[in-house]
Amino acid sequence: MTREVAENLIVEKKRNLALVFPPDFSKVLEQCQAGPVIVTKNGRPVAVLVSVLEDDELERFVLAHTPGFRHLLDDAEQRIQKTGGVKHQDFWRVVDGAT
Repeated sequence: MTREVAENLIVEKKRNLALVFPPDFSKVLEQCQAGPVIVTKNGRPVAVLVSVLEDDELERFVLAHTPGFRHLLDDAEQRIQKTGGVKHQDFWRVVDGAT
């Protein structure tokens, strides 16, 4: 599919998403093996391509860059700082009682 065809599909709202990759995109993916590749639009950085080698790595990456999850972790950290958290033995007492 050409860029023009993809752009027309978007304008005509016939597709929710149309991706057009440059012919040398496989080379860009290979470059990711050596380190992050910065994607620019009109000379300004808009995205980063990174290589993911393992499923665990992908999950950690997605969670680390998901604002809602980061917010949840930040809130939990603030509560721990304010209250001191839960003592180790109290935590396990609750866990053991739940089973």
